[in-house]
Amino acid sequence: MAIKDRFKNIPLPEIIEEEEPKSAEEEETPQNILQEVSNRSVFEDLIGALSAKISSIPVWFEYTKEEQQSLISGYVDVKLKELNVKLSDDEKNGFIQFFTDSFFGFGELDVLLLREDISSVFLNGNGIVEIEKDGKIELSDIILDGDHFNKIKDVMLKLSAERSGIVNLRIKNLLITLLLPPVCTEMIIIRKLAQGKVDFEYLVSAGMFNAKTADILKLCLSERRNILITGRLSSGKSSLLSAMLQGVGTRAVLFQKYPLIEVPSQPAQGFLTAGLDEEGFENLVSSALVMQPEYIFADLNAVKYTDVIINARPALKGFISSVRADSVVAAVSKLASSIVFSEKCTEKAAKAAIARTFDYILLVENGKLVSIVSLSLNKAGSLVMAEVPLSSEEPDVVPSEVVQTKAEASAPEVVKEASSKTKKKASGSFRSRYQ
Repeated sequence: MAIKDRFKNIPLPEIIEEEEPKSAEEEETPQNILQEVSNRSVFEDLIGALSAKISSIPVWFEYTKEEQQSLISGYVDVKLKELNVKLSDDEKNGFIQFFTDSFFGFGELDVLLLREDISSVFLNGNGIVEIEKDGKIELSDIILDGDHFNKIKDVMLKLSAERSGIVNLRIKNLLITLLLPPVCTEMIIIRKLAQGKVDFEYLVSAGMFNAKTADILKLCLSERRNILITGRLSSGKSSLLSAMLQGVGTRAVLFQKYPLIEVPSQPAQGFLTAGLDEEGFENLVSSALVMQPEYIFADLNAVKYTDVIINARPALKGFISSVRADSVVAAVSKLASSIVFSEKCTEKAAKAAIARTFDYILLVENGKLVSIVSLSLNKAGSLVMAEVPLSSEEPDVVPSEVVQTKAEASAPEVVKEASSKTKKKASGSFRSRYQ
């Protein structure tokens, strides 16, 4: 299949003939122009030529967006003259902006990345390209040569400071992972991230939860509750944590292994932990907490780092972390097992430590928030979990009433008693909390 055939569904500018100037009311905007096409073949050839030109520039990724746009503009001018095509300034600028925002310099791979139904692209060293489409992996019709693979690999190694068997790099809305021996045979994974700010409004529009649930979460943040987000791989944990980070609006720090979450401007500060051993992570946390953040976010999906953060700040509030697990029960078991192993305590004591540390556990599945569970202790000091109902049919109430009464309304009497007497958080690390 020729490259121009793969652009059949890409909206492109309309070619116009010479005509009388339009009035201001009739003038089309670049966004509208990009939705109508009259002579598609010309623009398919133009896009194919421009994509090939970009992918042939070795230092393309080192240019700023403004420099890339300037180069694209000059090349478009030359090609339009060659093709004897005339465009209005708005049409040409709209096309240039479209190309600058949509193409990354990967040649034919850019075609796949433009498609909204494709979320990931997988490329191995022998040139075979697979795609993730609607949650399923399938073979694409593109086969790249070894030079193309090596070019992308060399760009990543040049732009990244990592030199291990796993190299991660973020370009625009792409997270690119390079896997090298001895981890596995050479492979490149390109994941598309959400474009723009991932906040509560975005997640409500995406269907992760409704506006009332967003109010509950906002209240939990305003009260600086400690929250654990759990779910399977690619379930939406990072998106939810990102929305919470966007929602605090005050001094916060974010620890993440790779740059999945876009850190808002000051007063938030992000830290990447890839390549750090446990001692290095401890030093990083200690240094970051000198800033005295009101919120600590950790998108690390690893239990072993949780106690490091808790030990570093005894009176922990406003701690939002993630852990990979299939269910709330599995997440608690995962945390408890780690505590039992490291602190040599009983399982009951470990689970009690979890209840004293976290107020809520949120479960995310397939991009949906499916459960909010509150944690408390009963008189015997045992962990009690009560689910907060998530119903769009419930009457309007003040958000604080929702958080404080929903779990109690559906929970046994022991939960009500626990929430009023024993839910108070103890200061100190897991080590002090299980005793």
